[in-house]
Amino acid sequence: PNGAGGTARRGSVAPKLQPAALNHPQTLEAFKSLDAAQQKDRVLNEFVPHMLGERATFHEGISKPHTASTSQSRGGAAADIALACKHLGPVVVLKRFGVLAEIEKTLLPQGIGAVFGNGPGKGIHPG
Repeated sequence: PNGAGGTARRGSVAPKLQPAALNHPQTLEAFKSLDAAQQKDRVLNEFVPHMLGERATFHEGISKPHTASTSQSRGGAAADIALACKHLGPVVVLKRFGVLAEIEKTLLPQGIGAVFGNGPGKGIHPG
């Protein structure tokens, strides 16, 4: 990754993701102090849609219509989910809160069975 002069090439290493909503110890503590249902609601209705680039047009009210998502905003939401996993546990966030299912729906809209030919889609081995 280093050039002839010993400096790293620009763009050779992805920048670290910075959390968007849980970017301060106080906001993280406030999130952790919510009950499990409120944490799940915030993760599924705020972090996951931001991460997947599916924000509602009027997320913050009609006076503040949202602009198109950017890789930075999606990365910030992904970092928020990573922090939630770190503090609440990956099984809780990814499985119990349903984050993994939302990601799977985005990647495989016809379900995993469609990939292998035993679901509603044709899949890679259709019979």
